[in-house]
Amino acid sequence: MKEFPLLTVLGAGAFGAIIGWYVYYINRYRKSDVQLGDITTLVGVLGGGTATALFAPSGELFGAYGIGLFLGFFGYFVSLIYLVDRSPNFDADWFLDGRRKRPVEPYYIPGDVAPVTHPMDIQLPPRQAQQEIAPPAGPPQGRAIELPLPFPIPQAIPATPDLNQSDIDKCAALKVRNAADIQAQFAAGGGFIAWYNQTLSSQPAFRSRGRIQTTAVVKQNFDTFWDQIPATFGTPQITMIEFCALMCIGIQENSGDLWSNPERVGTAAHPGLSYAFDKIVGAKQSYNHANGNWTALKLFTDETFLAAHRELPGADRITQNGVAPAWGGEIWPSGFPTAEDASVNGFIMEADFYKFRGRGVIQTTGRSDYNPLIQFILTDATAHANSALAAVATAWNQATQGAADPLNAIASVSTNRDWDTAFGEALILAAGISIDSNGKGHYLKLSHDAAILNAGIGTQGSLYFMARKINGGSYPDQVVPMMKAMIAAVAQASGPVEAARAPRDLAEPPASVESVIRPQDIRPWEEASPNGLDDEAAQPQNGVAPLAAAAQWRVAKSLLVLRDQVNLAAPNRKKTNDGTIGDAAHQTRDSDHNPWVRDGGVGVVTAMDITHDPANGCDAGMLAEAIRGSRDPRVKYLIWNRRIANHLALDGTAPWDWRPYNGSNPHDHHVHISVNSDKSLYDSTQEWTIAPAAV
Repeated sequence: MKEFPLLTVLGAGAFGAIIGWYVYYINRYRKSDVQLGDITTLVGVLGGGTATALFAPSGELFGAYGIGLFLGFFGYFVSLIYLVDRSPNFDADWFLDGRRKRPVEPYYIPGDVAPVTHPMDIQLPPRQAQQEIAPPAGPPQGRAIELPLPFPIPQAIPATPDLNQSDIDKCAALKVRNAADIQAQFAAGGGFIAWYNQTLSSQPAFRSRGRIQTTAVVKQNFDTFWDQIPATFGTPQITMIEFCALMCIGIQENSGDLWSNPERVGTAAHPGLSYAFDKIVGAKQSYNHANGNWTALKLFTDETFLAAHRELPGADRITQNGVAPAWGGEIWPSGFPTAEDASVNGFIMEADFYKFRGRGVIQTTGRSDYNPLIQFILTDATAHANSALAAVATAWNQATQGAADPLNAIASVSTNRDWDTAFGEALILAAGISIDSNGKGHYLKLSHDAAILNAGIGTQGSLYFMARKINGGSYPDQVVPMMKAMIAAVAQASGPVEAARAPRDLAEPPASVESVIRPQDIRPWEEASPNGLDDEAAQPQNGVAPLAAAAQWRVAKSLLVLRDQVNLAAPNRKKTNDGTIGDAAHQTRDSDHNPWVRDGGVGVVTAMDITHDPANGCDAGMLAEAIRGSRDPRVKYLIWNRRIANHLALDGTAPWDWRPYNGSNPHDHHVHISVNSDKSLYDSTQEWTIAPAAV
């Protein structure tokens, strides 16, 4: 038997291992017939080895070549295994199907990078991939939730130049209060829709959306929505910067038709309801697991859900032999029809994955985003005054009497018809945006400074920050060029600015702070204080005797300014112990959480609680110290962590010094701030002094 040099033997073995791996890889994970490229690659590898073997009869160069190829190939693979093992964002599942943890702020996957693939992933040919993720035919179907990978864009959007300060100043000088004001700005072009279709619809940034329909219904929807500016933005008027930014969101989500527009479902690859249920790698999450949704498996075995929906078509097919575990997954269970037809699948269609699909101007999606709207419909005075919403609220309350968790119970018993009715009201379209913005860093508050407005997703007040808070993946890279193009076009059409620009700090509170007046029995969830014995040991101040509760109440404007500043500085903070208006326990005693200060016939709440959440940027102790150190004349007293500080000398303690607080609530989960009963103080909208370290 002929003996070969060791190098030759090792090299040949290494080379064979690579060829074997590659052949196995091609055949094990093939999704189509053998391609010419497969053979070309294999021949190229073999050809390299054959060529080196020609240099010497001993074949030692071939051996070296094979070993080098082996080390390069498997060395990379071993390094990849090590990095995946070390990274907190990946695990072994990434090798199987590409799963990874979603980036957490401030980290993100930029929209201009190629999607990360995984070792076992065979990419679909371009035409097949496009078919896999193509949206349903017809009007735009809304957005997918927080895309785990950049969403494929049919056509690349050219980079849009940053806005210059001159254009920003021109748009900031244009103030609008309602639809009539907006239409007046575009009167020369025949109104906004006509102006947009003529000026912007064919520009590269808008090419994927094109023209806005000019039907009477679409025009009426535009006017109806923009008449809700105070409810949407919380201010009586906005500038054309805010208008352009939100209008571009409406164009991206709904092609400019600012109405309910429930998300359409169904593609050739994922027909009917399966589109909402399925996870589509690189395109969308499964709505069965997204954004706080309860899985269909959980709902189909939940007595509250069953009591409300078990008589609907399709229920027996799901429940009679036990609910299939696949209803808790991310792939539509086999053997069940996918028709988006209530006469066939009425029971399935009341599950969260379909019922809480995108609706409205920003396509509100998921139980987590619908639950705050339930609170709004149940508690807000303006919602109570709306007959359609009042009827929905009455039905929900009747169906969930005695529920241990009424909010989630209502979410489970609510119906598609309920939500189609609710989103058919302009008030809910506005509330959906306002609540979403307030809960995600006040993204509607845009800076009028070019450096901030043009900044990246991590900068509050920027266009990218707004877009990123509305949706993830490459969404900001799609919609921000639209915003910039529209703002620049409006500026060019507006002419020179008549007045010089006044510099505006991002943290500056709005010139007009709206303090909503509500009936005494209406206490919205974001205002109701959960801290029943909050200020029981605080002593009365200022010599003003508490009055009987007024028929209506509101919150002192100075406290709303403070809360806005804290929310802006710590947008992700918990609000578990937040509150202003007191509960029944407060009403039995003197408390600044009661609206006992009178402004005409309206009672004013002059106390606020802010939750201690240092992990998310709001340290209540440091906030208390910052306010105490500022000696702000608006402050009556502060309570924090078993101590109280008054603005006056009291019990032998100097003004502003801490003294022990002996109330039963230790105030170690929130700080209590009370303001003085002088209207010039409690309604002052001056910015508070908050040390940077406090929030």
